[in-house]
Amino acid sequence: MKRILFILLFFTLFITGAIANTTEPALALEKAQQAFDSADYQEAIEEYTGLLKAGYQSAELYYNLGTSYYQSSDLASAILNLERAKRLAPRDKDIQNNLEIALGATKNELIPLPAFFLSRGWQSVFNFFSLRTWTIGSLFVLFCSIAGGIIWLLARQPRWRRGAFWFGVGMFLLALVCFAAAKSHGQWEKDNSLAVLMERQASLQSEPSADSPVVREVYSGLLVEVIGFEGVWYQVSLQNGEHGWLPAEILERI
Repeated sequence: MKRILFILLFFTLFITGAIANTTEPALALEKAQQAFDSADYQEAIEEYTGLLKAGYQSAELYYNLGTSYYQSSDLASAILNLERAKRLAPRDKDIQNNLEIALGATKNELIPLPAFFLSRGWQSVFNFFSLRTWTIGSLFVLFCSIAGGIIWLLARQPRWRRGAFWFGVGMFLLALVCFAAAKSHGQWEKDNSLAVLMERQASLQSEPSADSPVVREVYSGLLVEVIGFEGVWYQVSLQNGEHGWLPAEILERI
C-alpha cells in the first residue's frame, strides 16, 4: 500500500511540475505580448529576452523583440533580432519590411554588390519551404519513385511499363532536387557567418591592429560576413565588397 501511495505521489508531482513548466512560458509570452501591444517596449524587451534565456524562440518572438528595440532607438539590436526572425521565417513580408526600414535608418551608406542570379534564384527556391517540409517532401517523392519502379517491374502491358518508367525517373530526379533543397536550407539555417556591428561607431582596419590604416568608418547596425579571424579580431566582408578587420567583441553573430 505504501508503495502504491509513493508511486501515486511521484506521478502527481511529476505531472504538476510538467504543467507548471508548460504554463510559465505561456504566461511570460502573454505578458510580453501585452507589453508589446500596449507600446511598453522596454517591458516587452525584458520579457522577450527572458523567454530567450529560458530556451524559447520563434520567428514571432524575434520579430516583436526586434521591433521593440527599433521603437527604443536601438538599431543594432533591432537588426540583429529581425535577422534572426528572418532566418526562421525567410518569406515573411512583415519581417522583411521592418528589417529594410531598420537597415535604412543606419548611417552606413553602402551600395551592395549584385548577387549572382543563379545563387539568388536557388536561395529563393530552398527558402520557399521549411527544412521539415523539404525533408518530408523528399521522402514522399522518393517513395513515389520507388513505387514507379515496382510498377515497371511488375506490369505486363508496354504502355503501363513505359508510363511507370518515366514516372519513376521523374520522381527520382525531383527527389534529388528536394534533397538538395533540404540540405541547402539546413546549411543556411546553421550558417553563423553573418554578424551585426553593435558598437555606435568603429574603424574598419586594413590589418588586425588598431594601428593599421583605416579602410572606412562604420556605424551601428552594419551587417558583415565574418570570413576569418586572428586573435581578438574578425576579418569581415562588407556588402559593397570591401574587406577589413573589426574587434570581435563589438560584433554579434546572427
